[in-house]
Amino acid sequence: MKMNVRPITPLANVNNYTNLTFDGKKKKNVNQNLNITRPSSHKLAVPLAAALTIAPLNVLDAKNNQYVDFSDNKNSTELVYGLNSVDAATENGVVIESRDFISPKFGNYKISLVSTDGNNKTFEKVIRSYYNNLINEIITHDIKQLAVYNFQVISDDGSKGSKVSCKDVIVDAGDENIPYTYNQDEIVNYIESLIDDPRNNNAVEKTIYNRSIRPDMYGYFQNVPNGDILKNAVPYKPDGKLIDTCPINDGDVQIGMMRFYSLRDDNTINLTTYQPNGYPELRVYCMYADNHIFEPYSDEPTSLQTGVLNLMDGNNKHYYLENPAIVYGMANLQKQNNDMLKSAFTGFSNNRHYAITPKGAISPFEPEE
Repeated sequence: MKMNVRPITPLANVNNYTNLTFDGKKKKNVNQNLNITRPSSHKLAVPLAAALTIAPLNVLDAKNNQYVDFSDNKNSTELVYGLNSVDAATENGVVIESRDFISPKFGNYKISLVSTDGNNKTFEKVIRSYYNNLINEIITHDIKQLAVYNFQVISDDGSKGSKVSCKDVIVDAGDENIPYTYNQDEIVNYIESLIDDPRNNNAVEKTIYNRSIRPDMYGYFQNVPNGDILKNAVPYKPDGKLIDTCPINDGDVQIGMMRFYSLRDDNTINLTTYQPNGYPELRVYCMYADNHIFEPYSDEPTSLQTGVLNLMDGNNKHYYLENPAIVYGMANLQKQNNDMLKSAFTGFSNNRHYAITPKGAISPFEPEE
């Protein structure tokens, strides 16, 4: 059986990915041929950029497809009202300004600017105060820093992929290794406005951390990219019959080739390989279409929805390419043509959670149910 590849029309960037066939911890299968528009970065998502066609299949309308719902079930926290009496501790200074905020998760709290040098036109401390119902006391901590974390995904071919940024207000709670962080937009914007406030007398500073991260074998991101290790991969040599090939284009430029094989007499597609330009042919072992959530316990977690190809070479060594256009395009194509492509390879979709250290290293973890 021969499938003739038809021309593919490029799509402009949109803010939604395709409908996926993948479910968390369930195995399903996928395949593809596509034209890519380079994805750009957003705080809460990476936009779709893929359209696939294998004749006699129909061209997929990616623009009309929607996100998979990756959101966690979040337990709401009862707000604590009536905290107008909450004030910052003033034994070491004078409060020159206060603002009240309501956290959707943690209730009411107050941020106060405190002068400790006798000059009420400057502040040397920024203090966060809240009422702790468990101990019936007002708790205060110093806000020390606005940290900006810029993460760049680097694949195993050394290419740069998606980007995501987080802004955290870091509170000194007595444990430097595990600071309290807040990235609720309202408080972040207020603290950021204090950085260049002429009254700020070294009370709070802004620090920017640019970090590179890489995909791993389990679908998570890790610190420290591998660089271009794909150049050392041993070609994968399929034992089956080649059914068809599909070029993968970035605009008008071909960037790779997808090949479809049958390991059975009935020409069923049950093995797929991908060969990026300049690299050997590798087996598509599986794909991850995941939602990566940074600091899920904070007021407003930052998330990145993206896709990773898990490739295997002839020595069974694995390599990881972050390319949401290919991954989501394959998932969409498999959904539309499940009878032909259901055994091509496996895909997974999950929420991936990360804590961030004060200096911007990420730490994957499984949150408590």
